[in-house]
This record gives sequence, C-alpha cells and structure tokens, in this order.
Amino acid sequence: MPQGEFNKKKTHCYRGHELTSGNVYVIPSTGGRQCRTCRDARKKEWQTRKLYGWTLEDRDAELVKQGNACALCGVTGLKWARGFAITWHTDHKHGKEGTHRGILCGSCNNALGVLEPHMDKVVAYLEKWRKING
Repeated sequence: MPQGEFNKKKTHCYRGHELTSGNVYVIPSTGGRQCRTCRDARKKEWQTRKLYGWTLEDRDAELVKQGNACALCGVTGLKWARGFAITWHTDHKHGKEGTHRGILCGSCNNALGVLEPHMDKVVAYLEKWRKING
C-alpha cells in the first residue's frame, strides 16, 4: 500500500493527537500528512534553539529562576503562546542568534526593544529629572 494511502487511514498521530481536518498539515511536496500540533511544537523548539540558544526546558527553567515573573516589572501569570501583551517573551540581542538575557512580559520586551538603542540617553534623562525632583 502506498504511503499516502496509509496516512489517510490514520486517525491519530504517534503522540496521540487526533488527525482532524483542523489538525492536519498536508506536506506540499509529497502530499503526506503531519499532525499540526506536533509540527508546530517542533517548529517552536527549532526557533527557540536557533534564535535564543535555549531548549524549551532551558527557557522554562529560566522563568522558574526568575520566580515565574517578568525580569523587569515582575508581572506573573502569563503563558507561552502566540500573541503579544499577555504572553512571555525571550529577551535577546537582536541580530545575534543564540543570545538570550531573560524572560520578559510583552510590554517590557517591547519597551526594551524601543529604548535599548538609546539607553545612555534614557538613563541620563531620568537621572537629570531625579536630581531635580528628588
């Protein structure tokens, strides 16, 4: 029996996820099928390793070391997911693959990304106003 025929009869992936129309990725080059849940997990693992130099376990351990809180503002209760403000973000040096500094909430990650290139000016500005206003 050809591989394509076998794949069409499978109802679950090897990890137990049901192969429904919404959870099947069809491979364009071969017409084969993959579990979308497993494929997305493998893709996330690969991105985390390539971009940040961490495994998913390393990333989760870093968050635990930070007290399950944002390294800057201390917010808790976020999730690793797609999205922005209500998700965890891996802080890293942009343009340098394999770097990581910590785990931030979306708001702190965005603020740091905008301000980091101007950090000397930001610190000088805040220091100036701290001295004036006590």
